Amino acid sequence: MEDRCEVVSLEYRVNKAFEGKYFMGHTPLLTMCGKTNAWGGLINPPGSGVNLYVNTFTVSNYSTTSLRAQLWLNSPITGMTSPFVSPSNTTIPLLKPKTFVMYGNVNGTLTDGVSIFSRVVEANSTTVGNYYGKIIIPPGGSFLVFLYSPVTQLANAEVAFGWWEEKR
Repeated sequence: MEDRCEVVSLEYRVNKAFEGKYFMGHTPLLTMCGKTNAWGGLINPPGSGVNLYVNTFTVSNYSTTSLRAQLWLNSPITGMTSPFVSPSNTTIPLLKPKTFVMYGNVNGTLTDGVSIFSRVVEANSTTVGNYYGKIIIPPGGSFLVFLYSPVTQLANAEVAFGWWEEKR
């Protein structure tokens, strides 16, 4: 009988999931109305010792009107920490991410950081952005999805993320 060696090619993010180092999380329901906008983001705190690799984000719009979602890098903003975060692989002892999913409301717009592009999130739909680790955030940085209020009516949405981290 002949010895056989199997070689399996995995996407890097899938390998991170097998290792228990791929994380998923989302904000609670975000409410916007009038001049009050909302945001959800991945915050890599100073001193984390890791680089954050953004794999994917989604915006679920539960409203009857479209929303504008703008993506920002390294905007200094404070908010609340979401409890809705977990490794994607729950079959091994759970690791905790160094990165936080945070969210909040803002009157006005963001002015600090870098706006990289906007998306339209149609009414009662979900928009997905896949970046496969091409967006890399160092300690002290952030990746935010900023949602603009439709002004004339109440709007509700959630923002979700998939990411992995690697030591610097």
